[in-house]
Amino acid sequence: MRSSLLSRSVVAAAALAIGSVALAAVPANAATSTGITRDMVLAAASVVRAEAGSSQNPESGGSPATQAALNALVSRTCDLSSGKPVQSFGSAVDVPDGVDGVAVTAVIATSLSPSDLESVETCSFVAVAPVGNVTTFTGSVTVRTLSIVLENGGIGFGSGSSSTKVFELSGDVFASPRVQAKGEIAFAGLQADGLVKSPVGNAFTTTKVADKKSKAVKKAAKKKYERRIAAAKKTYAKALKRAGRNAAERTAARTAYVSRRAAVRSTYAYSIAGYKLVKIRSTQTDGRRFSASTDNFLFS
Repeated sequence: MRSSLLSRSVVAAAALAIGSVALAAVPANAATSTGITRDMVLAAASVVRAEAGSSQNPESGGSPATQAALNALVSRTCDLSSGKPVQSFGSAVDVPDGVDGVAVTAVIATSLSPSDLESVETCSFVAVAPVGNVTTFTGSVTVRTLSIVLENGGIGFGSGSSSTKVFELSGDVFASPRVQAKGEIAFAGLQADGLVKSPVGNAFTTTKVADKKSKAVKKAAKKKYERRIAAAKKTYAKALKRAGRNAAERTAARTAYVSRRAAVRSTYAYSIAGYKLVKIRSTQTDGRRFSASTDNFLFS
């Protein structure tokens, strides 16, 4: 879509939404943290992208499903007062190659009069998340926000301003701080680049940790060692008796005894040593690069 057409469609649709009785009241959320989850971001981006080529154009509000998905993000990010009518607009990542996301603008009207521009507020932000299950990402996301002042009852275009901010990505979801404006339309676009990481297995390493044994522990270990050595000797004696003069069987009995005795000695040595062995598990990950952006004029 050409930038001029997209910008006009978003702003015009937002202006029309101000006076629409179809605006929905989104529950207020005064929390400063977003509370947005990975699943919320993926759901919103998916439904916005699915409607992009249909008659329910997401830039003009979209279906009830689109509004519900976007408002789930809006209610956790924007500064809303209970009862204010809200219309949300979204622009999804073009191709979710490893990472998906959506740029959101919520038009918040305290009045249903489209000529009362001072009663209009907009809240814009972006949200991104890795697509795969149990995945995380690192890198950065560039968020560009454009604010346009509407004139002549929301039909004409007045002055505008833009801002660009870069944020670091980590974990399995990111939502940018909101940009809230009054008396104008502010909307955003995103460009994200980085590395998606997914677990491919576990690796174990063994390390020694200091573990001083008490006299009582050492005494108990000694008794256990003596019992096991005695049992090994008894088993060896029985094996020799069964072997008789058979050289091969006697050799096998001797080999088994030596092996058992060595294992008992090794166990005893470890049980009285001043350390213990600890296994440490680490997750092995597979990483690949990603680049994602929303299809709007802010990055054309």
